[in-house]
Amino acid sequence: KPVFVNKKHVLFTGEIGSSVELFVAFYSDPIVTDFTFQRNGLNIENTSRTHTYLSTNVVEVMFYNKNVNLTVSMAHMLIKNLTTEDFDDYNLVLENSLGKTFWKTHLS
Repeated sequence: KPVFVNKKHVLFTGEIGSSVELFVAFYSDPIVTDFTFQRNGLNIENTSRTHTYLSTNVVEVMFYNKNVNLTVSMAHMLIKNLTTEDFDDYNLVLENSLGKTFWKTHLS
């Protein structure tokens, strides 16, 4: 199953009327076949206000007490023109041929 690079709960912040981008680094072998951001158990679709996508980045991580560069995938969700309803808990669901993995965050 996919593995998240950061195991800690991450908090994202934003202001009403502004934009915010939630992002999560992960590693997956085999590759991710599906990803979905959710709020209140419902999938978030791409609209004029919300956009989800995947990218690849290099991050520095601690591995056996040594900093190493690791190429990871990133799941992103951009929310434009924030409203009070957007300040909530979010889940990211990643899936590959071995199963699903879930990650939680909060936007405040």
